[in-house]
Amino acid sequence: MTENIPIRKYFDEIRKLFKLVNKEHILFAEPELYMPDASIDPPVVTYKILERRADKRHTGMKPSIKYASDFNEEEYHGQIFESNILFSIYGKDYVAINQTREWFEEFMIRHNNKLKKNNIIESVFQQQLEDETVEINQNYFIKQSMIYLVRTPRAFKLSYRPIESIESEIRNKEE
Repeated sequence: MTENIPIRKYFDEIRKLFKLVNKEHILFAEPELYMPDASIDPPVVTYKILERRADKRHTGMKPSIKYASDFNEEEYHGQIFESNILFSIYGKDYVAINQTREWFEEFMIRHNNKLKKNNIIESVFQQQLEDETVEINQNYFIKQSMIYLVRTPRAFKLSYRPIESIESEIRNKEE
């Protein structure tokens, strides 16, 4: 039995695309930003999962046979999840932060089809939160955050051999 975890693939794909098209900004998982040795050259974009839950519209994916032979069959079972992902932009210059946020929103729209090709069902902007001032490693930064809704399937493969025959024997109690 093997398992895929597309939310990880989502972040991997975002990081890969980010590096390909972007030379100015850095993308971190949010906890990395708070590490004492993190090199922060603002503006910096971070991400983290705020919430992950089962998609209410899909209580489960029906099993579907993907491969069949004379010897074994494989079915994929799973469920669709919704995640609220927080992307935040940290910086010291408000104009640069706004420009980075606008660039990031366009980046997410522009590369949405590439995410879908990698088994991401949906990745859409939900809302922008109120700007904050935060202290990191004794430095103050402006933080502008956005929430994206991401829908991903989580599935596992179940391999089995079909039953070829069932043998039984019936006996009387007296025997």
